[in-house]
Amino acid sequence: MSEVDQQYERIIDILDPNAENREDSPPVNANTLNLYFHYLLPHIRPGLLMTGNDTCGYFSWEERFFFGFGDEALHKKMRRTKASSEDKFKFMQLLEGDEPTGLIAKVKRVNDNQIFHIPLMDLEVCEKKTAQWQIVDDYVTWIVNLIG
Repeated sequence: MSEVDQQYERIIDILDPNAENREDSPPVNANTLNLYFHYLLPHIRPGLLMTGNDTCGYFSWEERFFFGFGDEALHKKMRRTKASSEDKFKFMQLLEGDEPTGLIAKVKRVNDNQIFHIPLMDLEVCEKKTAQWQIVDDYVTWIVNLIG
């Protein structure tokens, strides 16, 4: 079984373990978000080191800087008050969300202890190929591919 198929099976097992049709991924809705929320609660521990996974979504404000259309000094100034996709965060708490944004992670930026509420789909675990990385990656894969 391919890695993609294994990931898909893990997602189905969380959201609809008794599904007869295992070919269609469960949709993103209030019920499936609630199921994923309760699954993730005991699996994502406070203190887990995370970072941004892209310059889209929550971090889209940075896109112009990464593609050379913004002044580096302005980017540095804005990073004082805004979370950056390049920042490191310590996970604090998982919060419920809704269909447009999914579940929310309350995180603390490592370098200055500022608190942010960032959609979990816009974060990744820093330590790759660990159990917690896999759990978050599975969630992100599910929600990013099915939301909207």
